[in-house]
Amino acid sequence: MLKHQVLISLSALCAVVATSSAACVSWDSKIEPLFLEPFRETLRNTTSENIAFEDGKVGGFGFEVSWENGTVGNFSTVGLSAVGGSSSAQVCTTGNVRRLTLDMNVRFDVLHAHFGDFVFSLPIFKTRDAKAIFTSTGNNALVTLSATQDVTSNRCSVSLDNFEFTSWGTIELTLRGNAGRNLVAEMLFNAHRAKIVKFLSKVGVGKKINTYARDRLSDALLAHSDSMCKIMAVSDS
Repeated sequence: MLKHQVLISLSALCAVVATSSAACVSWDSKIEPLFLEPFRETLRNTTSENIAFEDGKVGGFGFEVSWENGTVGNFSTVGLSAVGGSSSAQVCTTGNVRRLTLDMNVRFDVLHAHFGDFVFSLPIFKTRDAKAIFTSTGNNALVTLSATQDVTSNRCSVSLDNFEFTSWGTIELTLRGNAGRNLVAEMLFNAHRAKIVKFLSKVGVGKKINTYARDRLSDALLAHSDSMCKIMAVSDS
């Protein structure tokens, strides 16, 4: 199975500019046990494992796609990957401020998107009463997060600064309902998915997904800021 290769850069920025007197230590060996393991567990035990996806419609030149009642998830399959280079991390402390810089190459085994009402329309026909499941493998994205922590009070803040897919990988569609018509649409989509995904990117779907994913992940990050702060609190142990 192809793996999702995701380059994540987690940068903690202090309230004051770091100077040469900052005390820095490597955190490379702690990425998996102190960050990824608790993050996966947090996702499994919260609603952030699967997030709602807003309804939408796009199309042009006789082709149209619309979707409603969608969710995207399986995020807890994240893990370190050797592909794309090794991961590194560094913790620096200046005065009462700790900043964490974390660069990781990670994978998602597989991501799923489910839609309760999905319409795939061509000039000759369109799907009806379709429930759609998208399975995505080999997806690439660039993610940048930042955080700061006061060593004395342990107060900290975390924010998602950027989220951008750099490759959509391989996407497979399964349509359920209205068997004959939807089976034809499913076969057409999967046979020409590279061209269809390229077209959807050109008409703005890629940008829409990027924006929505960034906003939802930012919300999830804020919801789990306590967990992130605990990770930072032990990062120099």
